[in-house]
Amino acid sequence: MDKQKFYSEFPHKILNPDDAHYFYGYYDLMPFSADGKRHLCHKVQFMDRLPTKDDIAELGYLEGGKFTKIAETTAWNFQQGALLQYGWENPNLIFYNIEQDGAYRTVCLDTLTGKKTVTERATATISRDGTHGLAANFSRIYDFRPGYGYCSIPDKYKDIPSPADDGVFYVDFKTGKATMLCDYASIIKNFPIEGKNDAKFVINHINLNPSGDKYLMLVRDFPDPEKQSVSKAPWGTSVYIGDMKGNLKRIFTDSIFSHYWWDDDNTVVAASKDPNGNPFGLHIIDTDTGSFKRICPEYTHDIHCTIDCTHHFMIGDNYGHQIMFKDLRNDEEIKPIAEVGSVTPDIIDIRCDLHDRFGRDGRAITFDTTFRNRRDIVELDISSICN
Repeated sequence: MDKQKFYSEFPHKILNPDDAHYFYGYYDLMPFSADGKRHLCHKVQFMDRLPTKDDIAELGYLEGGKFTKIAETTAWNFQQGALLQYGWENPNLIFYNIEQDGAYRTVCLDTLTGKKTVTERATATISRDGTHGLAANFSRIYDFRPGYGYCSIPDKYKDIPSPADDGVFYVDFKTGKATMLCDYASIIKNFPIEGKNDAKFVINHINLNPSGDKYLMLVRDFPDPEKQSVSKAPWGTSVYIGDMKGNLKRIFTDSIFSHYWWDDDNTVVAASKDPNGNPFGLHIIDTDTGSFKRICPEYTHDIHCTIDCTHHFMIGDNYGHQIMFKDLRNDEEIKPIAEVGSVTPDIIDIRCDLHDRFGRDGRAITFDTTFRNRRDIVELDISSICN
């Protein structure tokens, strides 16, 4: 596709000015204010290389085509930014990650009072009520895939395949304190993986369910750089469900499991293979039983899947520079609603995935793009099909 191309039958607008590069980040975060008028974003001065420890991202919001700065950070990347987000249930709260005093941390900013809480560890996922989050080791994630971690602080467990002092931490936003929920050593001891127990592992892509009492995480083994390219995903992925009491269970071992979305407290929609080895595609998974139900049988690609507030509609981008739409209430096929060109970088971890996101009422979506040879945030009005 021509990288300059953009086509959609739906009304659209570019939200940002042209004085820098603007992007939001991941598909599973909330960028919109309560009234939908403000859209959070990162403002940076380049798009053609990985960030270094000295590169600053300005954090703020877009409104009426103008950028208003609220903070800055050196803890960011091009895939997920600084995990900048509004609170889902309390939109007066804004969260983002920073580097401070030799550690990565999360800031919780109350926009009404100006009060800031800074946590002991940087969170990878935050509960919808904004009371707590879960932290992971972003230095270790950077060594695994630079597009998802932060580069400034070396991983002190770099040479330890499964450290006992690192893992998943519960973070209380009232106090900022972090306490361990599970550690690498115990995970591998209690859930051994045949032929890989001595491998080096990384925890990433942790997400809390809507009630914030359960989480799903991926545990992956580092690839052997002498054998395969990281870009071809030569790692194994095991999928775990945990709770806030430290309980943990594995629902899949060394599987092909990619992007996912919590549809309710016990149900995940995921791009994956099922345990019976059927083709890769979209599945509804019961996290209690591990049972699979395939949706969109004709669809066999990866997708960043997101479901709107009514649980009726799903959107996602498929790495093919398309935005897809599915009405979950019927058996109609998933269909493209936009075609978006994109710059193809030499470094895979600085690519621009669309990461399309629903607005709070589900009648608009935004996505990141480079079809103008710059990073922009585009809003698409899809109200005509969200009935």
